[in-house]
Amino acid sequence: MFFGVEHFLHPTFALGVPLEKITPEWIPGRLLWAYLAGAVLIASGACIVANKKTREAAIYLGIMISLLVLFVYLPLRIASRKDIVSLNYFSDTLAFSGAALALADARGERTAASS
Repeated sequence: MFFGVEHFLHPTFALGVPLEKITPEWIPGRLLWAYLAGAVLIASGACIVANKKTREAAIYLGIMISLLVLFVYLPLRIASRKDIVSLNYFSDTLAFSGAALALADARGERTAASS
């Protein structure tokens, strides 16, 4: 939820995990995406904290962050291969996505066949 609030306070900062890096101008509607990402982060965080629809919230959060990695951070990483900081942005955002998806898997229903 904190990351979501940060998106509303600083919409030009990098999407997903708010970093001091500015979202590139080549992203169309970057402010719209920042506010949308902020809303998803706040809603998902609230559901997870309230333990209501936790699995669905974690899935939506993981998918959104994965798409940001694919369409924002991967092109940034490719464009600045020699910059080690871009590897950090890529890696920590990918880890955040993986953590959300792991939470979704952990909250899934277990059947006798899968235990």
